[in-house]
Amino acid sequence: FIFLKDFNIAFIESIGRAIGLKTKTLLSSRFNIETKSDQRIIDLGKLIYASKYISGEGGENYQLMENFERNNLLLRVSSYPPQKYEEKGFPFCYG
Repeated sequence: FIFLKDFNIAFIESIGRAIGLKTKTLLSSRFNIETKSDQRIIDLGKLIYASKYISGEGGENYQLMENFERNNLLLRVSSYPPQKYEEKGFPFCYG
């Protein structure tokens, strides 16, 4: 791999195959979209006929629900409570 992103993509896809996912990977850089922020997500969603966008925790701090609603795209923010686990030599640190 020349670029770290290529390794990361291959790694993520291999994990997906290992657990039986059949989801196709699409890179936003392959689309001719110049918009930014919420509008970029919305424009990409329209191109692939998406009905829902799942954002990570914290997305509600910068993504405007109205922008998604106005474009018939459901914005869902996922929230997963951190799972504490044993770390060797260091105290557990959330986040």
